[in-house]
Amino acid sequence: LLLCALPTLLTVSLTLLTWTPWYHQRQIQKLELALSQRLGVAVEIADVRRPSPDSWQLEGIELSDPETGALVSKVRTILYTRQNGFVGIHLSQPELQAAQLSLVWRIVHDRFLCQPDLLGEAVSLTAQDLSIHSHTQGLTLSPVRVRIDPQAAETRAWAQFALAGWNPEDALASISVTRFRAGDAPRTVWELQTGSKSLPCSVLADYLPIMRRLGIDAEFSG
Repeated sequence: LLLCALPTLLTVSLTLLTWTPWYHQRQIQKLELALSQRLGVAVEIADVRRPSPDSWQLEGIELSDPETGALVSKVRTILYTRQNGFVGIHLSQPELQAAQLSLVWRIVHDRFLCQPDLLGEAVSLTAQDLSIHSHTQGLTLSPVRVRIDPQAAETRAWAQFALAGWNPEDALASISVTRFRAGDAPRTVWELQTGSKSLPCSVLADYLPIMRRLGIDAEFSG
């Protein structure tokens, strides 16, 4: 009885507990709290699934400013995979508010580029149909590919992207951001290359108000 029936009963009870809606919601709340502390924004998740022991699928994600409650980003689905010291993240239909780009930049720069311990390992991120909403003009980027590589003396992040309707024969636009920590004065260096297509300046009007003076048709290339 003690060696067979009792352990079996406990195992079955724990298994049934993990199938209850209460337990499932509890796990979502714990994940929301962990991500909020890690990212520095309020995180809400509609549902979580675990297709395999090394992967998570998050549904209906919303990120908000923790002070004002303003919406920062929405993502329909996030697929998170971790294998052999490498993290892969895929975003399906993410949306970003241009007015919150300064907050997004602070999160990426201050938490991940300046504090590589928060990453611990290389991260590869891909996204389909990234929509940037602006009061002046909306913008959709697809595909989007991001890589963050933390090292002892520096952390480098680079992204490749294209405007929706991209021709595979065209060169992708790219942004490279490197945080150098060696020496007495850490510094950040970034570089933008527009690729084969010019990029509209109006999408940054909510982030840099001076851009509004250029008009809605202004573009940048180079």
